[in-house]
Order: sequence, then structure tokens, then C-alpha cells
Amino acid sequence: MKKNNVRAMSFISRERFDSLWGIALKHPFLIAAAVCMLATGLGYQSQYLLKYFIETMAVCFIGLCLFRCIRRILDERRSKALAVGVFLLEVVLSILAVRLYLNHQNRAELVYVAGTMLVAIVTILLLLSLYNEGKDYRRKIAVIALFMQGFIMRLGYVLETSILRRQNDVHKFGEKDGHAAYIEYLLNNRSLPDFDPTTVWQFYHPPFHHSICAVWLKILGTVGIPYDVACESIQAVSLFCSLSIMILFYKLARHIRLSGMALYVPLLIVFFHPSQFILSGNINNDVMSIAFILGAIYTTAVWYKEPCIKNILKIAFCIGLGMMTKLSAGLVAPAVAIVFLVALIKYRKRAKSLIGQFALFGVVCVPLGLWWGIRNYILFKTPLTYVPSLSIISYQYIGRIPFKDRLFDFSSYQFSYVFEQWTKDTYREFNPTIAFLKNSLFGEHLKALTFEGNLIKFPTVLFWVAMALAVLGFVSMLVCLFKKGGNTEKLLLTVTSLVLLFSYYKFCYEYPFICTMNFRYIVPCLYAGAVSLGFMLRYFKDAKSKPVHAVGILCRAAVGLATAVFCICSYMTYFVVISSFS
Repeated sequence: MKKNNVRAMSFISRERFDSLWGIALKHPFLIAAAVCMLATGLGYQSQYLLKYFIETMAVCFIGLCLFRCIRRILDERRSKALAVGVFLLEVVLSILAVRLYLNHQNRAELVYVAGTMLVAIVTILLLLSLYNEGKDYRRKIAVIALFMQGFIMRLGYVLETSILRRQNDVHKFGEKDGHAAYIEYLLNNRSLPDFDPTTVWQFYHPPFHHSICAVWLKILGTVGIPYDVACESIQAVSLFCSLSIMILFYKLARHIRLSGMALYVPLLIVFFHPSQFILSGNINNDVMSIAFILGAIYTTAVWYKEPCIKNILKIAFCIGLGMMTKLSAGLVAPAVAIVFLVALIKYRKRAKSLIGQFALFGVVCVPLGLWWGIRNYILFKTPLTYVPSLSIISYQYIGRIPFKDRLFDFSSYQFSYVFEQWTKDTYREFNPTIAFLKNSLFGEHLKALTFEGNLIKFPTVLFWVAMALAVLGFVSMLVCLFKKGGNTEKLLLTVTSLVLLFSYYKFCYEYPFICTMNFRYIVPCLYAGAVSLGFMLRYFKDAKSKPVHAVGILCRAAVGLATAVFCICSYMTYFVVISSFS
């Protein structure tokens, strides 16, 4: 009797959990795409069809609950009264949730709070059902909770952020330049620009991301969605790319066998990092190119362990389509090339097969990545690495400060303001290192005015903790490179980070403007640093030397505490942001 009661109270059976987990592992990107399209509700605070959409979803949910209730009633081993009671409770709660959501003044704020509560409830129920099944199940539950919470925070940010707020070079639909105009040009003309793309701001970018957005607008327009609502819904594409980054990062972490605290700390840092929220709301091509870069890193790591045609084609498409999205995605190529060379030495008995794979890689990757630049060079003599520049009379120009001073001036006054400074009232940001750290947490647009009174403590603490974790992550990346275990993956991540950082500082030297010092150019360094922290934590845990193990205990405790504070402050900082409509 006791066994039956326990089963009746179980939230989910092990068999059902395993089935759902297997489906999620098999089709993560399809699930992410469906969730993004459904959850965004066709854009920022859109009222169009939202009422009917939400109510339809509630009816479907209640129908599912009814089906489950009937199954439990027919099961003689379960409590019929409990099944009916749970069903009625779910109906009441779903109706209340729909009414609350539709009538709430700030839906993004509601998503943040109610979503967090839902994550906590689901996590507790899963733990009560499966805690005794072993560490593997507890890990899966923890990962599910982190994915859900990371999605909730990104969704809340997207629902609050319109395509006109906190964007980079997007401008407005209906204007003549910017990413929005580029998307609109492809939509209206159904062809590539027949003029020199460098003559219109942001038209020089490869067209893959913009073409996908144009096709999305065309589909929504065909089914009768108003144009302004369709434009807002482009954020569903960015949200999907952000979720894809979460999926790829988890796959990478598991591929290199991080577990326990060595897994959770990197996941927490990446899933809760503000730069990832900002990217999920931006409709330019940055987040898609970053997803392709991470995809190239992960698929290269997989290929190294299993060098076959299928895996090398995945690398080729990731790099090729990444460069077709944004040319800078090609900066991952040197690291991939080094791994190819290491593999050729390691598997030298299969050299002929590998060389054939490399040839196939080039046949796919090179045309995909370079056709746009070659086309523009042939037609308009545009340099392959063309980048537009602002005028030196711009208020953003900081070239009057010697580059040496910009690199090495870490005066204390620059740390008095945790937000990026653009105005004469304080000073204009000039140090690339300090600037990209500030920019990674708050972007170009958030300022102190958003945080009234004691609320300013959250972004302030977030800045200092993030800086400590960033320094520790960079040091770990360099030190762990010489430790045993995961050497190829470490080499891949380290070389990618160093190439990106070199490119970033070179960019800051050649184009001395405040907007140049943007973290979006080096986002993959975040993933490398987070994984390196995981390597370090694993090294300390497995250390056999007692002194090293003792130091490791203190280090693991400090990193765990810093990560917890980072996540809390990140959550509260952006809760304030979406609550204030800043």
C-alpha cells in the first residue's frame, strides 16, 4: 500500500522522464525553434492575436491534463480522488494564469517572476520523484532547471525590448540604412543589392541572417500578420539563436566530460550572463554568427574524436554559414586548422582519408564563406575585409589618446562608473579592456539612471564579481592548457580566444571609437573562460596532492560563492531593467 501511495504522488515516472529526455537530446534545436516562435507572441507587447493565442494554449494544456487524469483514473493502482483533485487544481491555476497574464501591465516582469516560481516548482517536483534514482538523474534535473531559468530570463528581456530599444546599428524599418533597411531591401526586391553595398550603412554584411529575416517577414505577411507586428517578431530568430548557444555550450561541456560543480559553474555563468540576454533581443546578425562560431568549436571537438565526412561537413557548414552571416565568424578558422593539423599527426596512418576530408571541407566552406566578398570585389572593387568607419569629428572618436595609454591606463576613476561612459559629464570610455567588461554586462545603453536608490548595488556588485570571474577564467584558460585532459578542446578554445582578442585590440587600434569597444565582437571568449573554470574545478577535485586538494577546496568554495552572487545580481539587475522600461 505504501508503494502504491508513493507512486500516486510521483510527479513523473522514470520511464516517462527518460523518454522526454531522449526526445530533447535528439531534437533540441527543433524544440527550441518551436518554443521561441510560440513564446514571443509575435513580438514586443503585441496585442495582435495574443489573447486568442494564449487562451488556445491554455485549452490545449487543460486537454492534456484531462487526458492524463483519465489515464490515472483507469489505472487501478492510483488514487482516483487524487487524480481528479490534481486535474481541477491545474484547471483553476491555468485559468488564473491566463487572466493574470492578459491583464498584467508588464508581462515581461510577470514572466520573470512567475517563470522563476514555475522553474522552482518543477525542479522540486522532479527531485521528489527522481532524487533516489542516482546522480545522473539529479544532474539532468539541474540542467533542466538551468535551461528553463535561462530561457525565462531571455524571454522576459525580449518581451520588454522592442526592435527600437537597445539595438546596435539596426535603425528603423522604413528608413534608408541600418540592419532593418537591409532586411527590408531583401524583402522588397527579392535580390541582392545591385549597387556598391559599402555606400549604405550596414549593407556590406553578408546576407544570410538578413535573408532569413526577410523570408520570415514574407511568410507572416502572406498569412495576414500586420507589418509592424511581423517586424517585432524577428526577435524570435534572435531568441532561437540564443537558445541554440545554450544547447551547444551544454553539449560542449558534456563532450569534454565536465560534471558536478565543474559543469554547473560554466553553465550558470553562460546561461545567466547579461550579454546573452542582450543578444537575444537584438535583431542584427551578431547572435547568429556567434551561434555558428560555437557550433564550429563543438563540431570540431566531435570530429577530432570521430574524424568522418559527416562530422567535417558540419564544421564546414558552421564556418561557411557563419561567414555568410558575418565575415568575422571566420576568426574561428585558425583554431580549427590547428586541430586539423594535430589530427593529421595523430591519425597519420589515415592521412589519405583525412586529406580527402580536408578537401571536401574546403569545397563546402570556402564558397559559402567568401562568395559575398568575392562578388563585391569583382563588381565594385570592395576590399574583402572592408569595415566602415566613423568620422574623426564624431563625439565617439578617442584617437587623440595614444593607444599605449588606452591599453594600460587603469586609473581608479574608470571603475567609479560600472556603466560604459559616452558623455562629457563624466568621461568617455577609452580603455578597451575595461570597456568590453562593462559593455558585456550592460551594453551601450543602460545607465545609472535606471537604478534608483539602493538598486544600484546590484549592477555594481555584478560588475566586480564578473571582473573577478573573468580574470580567473582567463588565467585558468592559460594554466589549464598545460594540464592533462581535454588537451585538444583546450587548444581549440584557447586559440579561438586569443585570435578573437588579438583581432579585437587590433580593431580598437585601427578604429579608435567608443562603439568599437563592444563585447559582441569577442563573445566566444566568455564560453572559453567558462569552460576553463570548469577544467580548473575538475583539476582541483581530482588532485591527489593534499596541499593542492586543500587549496582546491578553498578555490571551489570561492568560485561557487562568486558564481551564485553573479547569478543573483544578474537576475536582479535585469529584473529592474524590464520593470523600468529603460
